[in-house]
Amino acid sequence: MLFRSPALVYTVHNTWTSFSRPTRALNRATYGLDAADVAVSEIVRSTLPTRPRSRTQTVVHGIDLAGVREQRARRAAVRAELGLVPDELVVGTVANFRAQKDYPNLLAAARLLADRDVPVRIVAVGQGPQEAETRALHASLDLDGRVILTGRRDDAVAVMGACDAFVMASNNEGLPVAIMEALALGLPVVSTAVGGIPEAITDDVEGLLVPARDPGALADAVTRVATDEALRTRLAAGAHVGTFVETKAADIGEGAKVPHLAYVGDATIGPRANVGAGTITANYDGRAKHRTVIGADARIGSNTVLRAPVEVGEGAYTGAGSVVTHDVPPGALAKGVPAENDEGWADRLERGE
Repeated sequence: MLFRSPALVYTVHNTWTSFSRPTRALNRATYGLDAADVAVSEIVRSTLPTRPRSRTQTVVHGIDLAGVREQRARRAAVRAELGLVPDELVVGTVANFRAQKDYPNLLAAARLLADRDVPVRIVAVGQGPQEAETRALHASLDLDGRVILTGRRDDAVAVMGACDAFVMASNNEGLPVAIMEALALGLPVVSTAVGGIPEAITDDVEGLLVPARDPGALADAVTRVATDEALRTRLAAGAHVGTFVETKAADIGEGAKVPHLAYVGDATIGPRANVGAGTITANYDGRAKHRTVIGADARIGSNTVLRAPVEVGEGAYTGAGSVVTHDVPPGALAKGVPAENDEGWADRLERGE
């Protein structure tokens, strides 16, 4: 009987330059042994050397969307357990005690918030090799009562669900799952603009992005979120991107939805537009990339292919499975392969015709 070695799939979680020289050397030497190589975000893939990059595909992590959202039901119980007042403004983070998570940045920002008397409490879930140093810094900054370090918890998502916003202070990331879980929970996010985070967060849409290693900027952004209820509401109601969705060079308008199983690259999606499952923006013609524009309140049917450059007008529709190769006028329905436009369809739909 012949036995085959198991196929090896290697996942790159962080940017190439974040690895030590020995790690980079070993990775170079062993890439050829992999059956497949994936990167967790496009920025991670783009930092790889030329040969590994050419064989690496970007595959964004998925999360259990329903499982994450159901943790919001534990909000009151978790807040009571942590000693949080029901109407207290709480900002959470889930990050292990490692150098890349930059707890010194977070705690320095927390000290600034305390000095400004900003009404906010920070709850941090995590463990790791720098726990002793982090707790010592926490004590030296006199943050007892302002920052709760919970340590390791199996119910980290439930703790996030008990918060009013989410913060991440990292100096390097691939694409943290905690960010995706925060978005799934509908939390406004304050984060450093590192690694693949800007691929998930558009500044001033789902959250506020700040430079890394800048406690003042981080504190300013948290202050804005903590003291401006309208801003929190707007960010929480921002674009919703669901599971197994890859976005690249995409601008997603307020209230737009890209629920799941879609590729949105080189695209602008207008406010309140809905992009159905399986939609692909075909942005590359073999020589250059082109842009797709989806207007406000447009409805893109499931499994639609939008061959760029193309524009779907405001309030327009595409039929499920259509291949759209020409601009769709506002209010029209594009359907078929290739799609043909039925102008005025949305108005007739509204009138019940």
